[in-house]
Amino acid sequence: MEGGEMKREGLKKVTLGLVAVGLSLTLLVTGAMPSHATPAEKEVRVGIRAIFTGPLASVGVPWSHGQLDCIRYINEERGGIGGINIHPMWEDTKGLVPGTITAHKRFKAAGVVLETEASSTPTETLAPMMQRDEMPLLWDASITRLMVTEPLQWTFGLSPQIELWIPYYMKWVLDNWTEPRPPRLGYIFYEFASGYMVLEGCEFADEMGFEFVGYEVTSFTPIDTTTEWLRLAAKEPDFIFMSCYGMAAVCFVKDAARLGIQEKGITLCCGPNTLSEDILRIVGRDGEGWYITSALPSNVETEAPGVKLAMHYGNKYRGLEEVTQWYLTGWLQALVGGESIRLAIQQVGYENLTRRAIRDGLASIKDFDTGLVPPSYMSDEKPWFSDVIKIHQVQEGKMLPVTDWMPPPGVTYPIR
Repeated sequence: MEGGEMKREGLKKVTLGLVAVGLSLTLLVTGAMPSHATPAEKEVRVGIRAIFTGPLASVGVPWSHGQLDCIRYINEERGGIGGINIHPMWEDTKGLVPGTITAHKRFKAAGVVLETEASSTPTETLAPMMQRDEMPLLWDASITRLMVTEPLQWTFGLSPQIELWIPYYMKWVLDNWTEPRPPRLGYIFYEFASGYMVLEGCEFADEMGFEFVGYEVTSFTPIDTTTEWLRLAAKEPDFIFMSCYGMAAVCFVKDAARLGIQEKGITLCCGPNTLSEDILRIVGRDGEGWYITSALPSNVETEAPGVKLAMHYGNKYRGLEEVTQWYLTGWLQALVGGESIRLAIQQVGYENLTRRAIRDGLASIKDFDTGLVPPSYMSDEKPWFSDVIKIHQVQEGKMLPVTDWMPPPGVTYPIR
């Protein structure tokens, strides 16, 4: 017992000694500070729900990098937002709900005033949480009914409504269709919110004049899609539209090539960013001939000033020889988020900046030119940025544009 008491007494002395040393060092340091020390730089904190690992990493990594690099560009090359830096914080959520909930709670506690997202299921799931916590969210696609909040909208998107992706494509098909019968469309996707959102667009088949023959759905992480492809091909569609991302897209495309789906006379198309340059590098020749409905230019369209700018800084910051559509998506997201911050500061001032003010900024963007898509706007009535899509085709591994920007397809899918 006495030995134990002596040891504890010794530890107390050592501990007190270390505390004393720490206090002495603190006093020395603070004593060395000039009395006219400048305050910390002004900053606005943005939370990026990054995707660096998991089934979506092949597209989530360039998306995350695009945001981080654009924020760096805004801070270093443009002097921030009127001299106020954007401070990016990120959490690797894998694009899944559990990690996203944790990330949101951490961001809220850290004083973040705007969050960004690239995955559909977490965006729909957390929409009520965004409203409750008054946290504005900017995600990479468009708004669905489950993302709508009343009386104020707290979730905003970048691209045309997901439910209209198939109508956009089929409008182009119908404009070029020469046979006396209507074109037949099939749809294949993976088990994720975005897939079901796209499916709702097939409701416009009769109104637009195409025939919907049915759909097939696989797991979120499929390892073989043979059954689904063959079952859908047996319905003799002229076109099959695909919606999936990351590792699932690789599986879908390679299986379609192995099964000779295109050789059966079926034209294949997919949604925005599904066959981005990141995925095309993986699937190689198996991606040839696919059509892509794109919400952004591809990296061959260097005449677009935003593409050229992103490529320059992607090379400067990361040594990238080329950037991809997912990188450009992150870049666009940071630009639109930065504009909302600028508008909020303009309206209420930095000292009064709140998440509500950022939300109001998102809802009041007008004629904003990003150099990537035509100048556009957002509002509570239209809580997504761009209204246009163009179509690319994969040729020799490149995404080559086959149309210019196309306006909405003439059908309406109300979100409220």
